[in-house]
Amino acid sequence: MKSTADLTERFRDRGRKSLLSWRVNKLSLLEEHRETILGRVHEEERKIICLDYLVYRIRNRKKQTQ
Repeated sequence: MKSTADLTERFRDRGRKSLLSWRVNKLSLLEEHRETILGRVHEEERKIICLDYLVYRIRNRKKQTQ
């Protein structure tokens, strides 16, 4: 998992390269960081879905026994 500090350092390193490739490198880093964050979001979303399912099962089981 990449941290924001890692991204910042890589951002600076790539910024030292030629001015011509500067924008491409910055965009590439930002897109990569976005994908990393989005991956975390999806991972947490899967956890929420599992929790919602467990809550559903528990509530449904209570209704069946009443």
